[in-house]
Amino acid sequence: IILGADPSVEESVKWNAPSFHTREHFATFHLRYRSGVQVVLHLGAKPRPDAAARERVADPEGLLTWRGPDRATVTFANLADVE
Repeated sequence: IILGADPSVEESVKWNAPSFHTREHFATFHLRYRSGVQVVLHLGAKPRPDAAARERVADPEGLLTWRGPDRATVTFANLADVE
């Protein structure tokens, strides 16, 4: 699904997990999450506390849990959640 979002998205391994990038990494799977699948959405590989992504990302369904100003997580318990 992530690779299909845009032709410029590529996949690699970063932090020992599948990670997705265009110019910078923006999404990484959290493989050790205890129940379901968790994806970390971030602005690059290094923390950017000045980025304030929360203000730029619409989340009308309330799916995101903000872990800092430059990163959030989204958790899917099952395939129905993904769909």
